[in-house]
Amino acid sequence: MKKNQLLRSMLLVLLVLLTAFNLSFAEVEDDEEQGNFPPPDPNYGTIYRNQIISNIMTNIDSTTSSGELSPATSFFIKRRINEISEVINPAGDRAPVLKASSKHYDISAQLGELNTVFDVTRASESPKLEILKKDIDKLAATTGSFDSCNSLSNEALKEKLHDLVGNHRSLGYNGIRQAMFSDVDNEGGKVRCVYTARQVSCNSTPSANPPQAMNTEHTWPKSLGAGSEPAKSDINHLYPTDTFANSTRSSYPFGNVTNPKWAQGGSSFDGDTFMPREDHRGKVARAYFYFSVRYNLQIKDAEEKVLREWHAKYPVTQEEKDRNEKVCGYQGNRNPFVDRPDFVDKIKNF
Repeated sequence: MKKNQLLRSMLLVLLVLLTAFNLSFAEVEDDEEQGNFPPPDPNYGTIYRNQIISNIMTNIDSTTSSGELSPATSFFIKRRINEISEVINPAGDRAPVLKASSKHYDISAQLGELNTVFDVTRASESPKLEILKKDIDKLAATTGSFDSCNSLSNEALKEKLHDLVGNHRSLGYNGIRQAMFSDVDNEGGKVRCVYTARQVSCNSTPSANPPQAMNTEHTWPKSLGAGSEPAKSDINHLYPTDTFANSTRSSYPFGNVTNPKWAQGGSSFDGDTFMPREDHRGKVARAYFYFSVRYNLQIKDAEEKVLREWHAKYPVTQEEKDRNEKVCGYQGNRNPFVDRPDFVDKIKNF
């Protein structure tokens, strides 16, 4: 009897030590950083847009000088770009703070006219015009307009979206967590776990150990392709999570769970598959679609089937749109499947 009690006591101590080790390891892992990265700046997205506009204006002059654009066409394009710039920079402010409540920039009419101009001038036959057209498409994408992709589908659409959302500004793992916990996912000084709904008070990166026990979930697991920069710190697929829930999900695939071994806050796990709470399922799907396109990685068929179901059942919310705006403010890119959820049905396989 005494031996059994001693054995149980030893096992309990071992369990406590292993739990403490795992939590400590999670915190050490979260603190690792490599390379030099810029500090988080919520204005970066607007600054980046203005850089693109400056490049466009310079390229218009160069293309006009070479005779590939007529002076009249050049004047028309510049006028439209100036109109777009005025929308992006109200009252002439060259770098306004990008607010999550901001509406998508109403530039569709100007962009539509510009696309017509480039179709008429046959931009694909001129390297300079092609560069100019790509810059204008890139500018549009940073504002949430992906109309340049409307006629595309499947691999062509994936390739175009990859070009439009690639090469974002990487802030490094420490920088992006600072932005996420202090601003992007912070509401009134509190951050909520996307899996359990548990909240902690913080104004910077919290501890992965108790009592806060909050760290960062890589929706696309690090072990499956998100372990190095820029994927590791791409906030388009990062979310705050309870440390234990994060460890429970690990790198298991997402899917529907009927007989859970673990359940909390609406999320559940059956030992092979993890199912997030309802208000996060659509976000998970769109984060996965983004990551697949951005980093040219395939989603397994069974998982993709469920993600498509979640995408359809749990449509884009205003909260998700607001987050997309904030992310663009820090990184200079956004998740196109939040702006254009209809694109999911135009892609046969991710």
